[in-house]
Amino acid sequence: MNHLLKLFLGLFLISIAAYFYLLSLDYEYAGDYVLVSIASTIALPYTIFMKKKKLYISLFLFCFCLSDLLYFIYDKHQTWFVYYLMIILYALAYTFLGIETIKFLKFKKIVKEFKLQLLILLGLSLFIGYITINMEIYRLEKQFFLEFGAIDYVTSIYYQVSLCIMFSGSLINYLDRYDEKSLFLFLGCTFLIFMELVGVALYILKSSQTKTIVIIYMLLTIIAFYFLIRQCDLEYKNNDVLFNEDL
Repeated sequence: MNHLLKLFLGLFLISIAAYFYLLSLDYEYAGDYVLVSIASTIALPYTIFMKKKKLYISLFLFCFCLSDLLYFIYDKHQTWFVYYLMIILYALAYTFLGIETIKFLKFKKIVKEFKLQLLILLGLSLFIGYITINMEIYRLEKQFFLEFGAIDYVTSIYYQVSLCIMFSGSLINYLDRYDEKSLFLFLGCTFLIFMELVGVALYILKSSQTKTIVIIYMLLTIIAFYFLIRQCDLEYKNNDVLFNEDL
């Protein structure tokens, strides 16, 4: 077991301990405080110890961590500005990660060799987009703050599009290269998608049912960040074009 894996395993155990400690003190939003602290804690060793820092991975971590930290401000003041800033920063984080997955792809080669896969991904993305747009229209019709409806609609759609780009780009990159680095990048993006789905469940389920969900969310977050940071130390094996991979 390498040092990075031990570090992330220790972080998971510490997160669980911190969560149940805050629960024992009757903090109503114990899970929220622990969850928004995980990414910042992970980013610290990356910033200090990682030798091969990648520009877009660093930007992803910066935007993601900044949005998490803004939660403490939003929790106290409940301002719409901070809320939308958080959503935009998360979307930007996923956009930067999406760029990381596609920056070395040869699109002519991809279109030629993966026609069927691209059609399936396009159909899936259109279906998800259709469902998302209809859900947003329904929610906005029921929303009391109608003056924020357009902003809410645009930010939500951008958020969903950034997730689709990130996941689709990582899958195509893996299909194209089929090596360890692309696999780790794909797994990191996949676990981020699972993390987002579990995050939705946290808002739907009752408070008595969220303890297990919070732990699953922590685990998915740490696994996702482990793969994303681990791949920074790897190189693409079948990269036949000279690019600057320090980007």
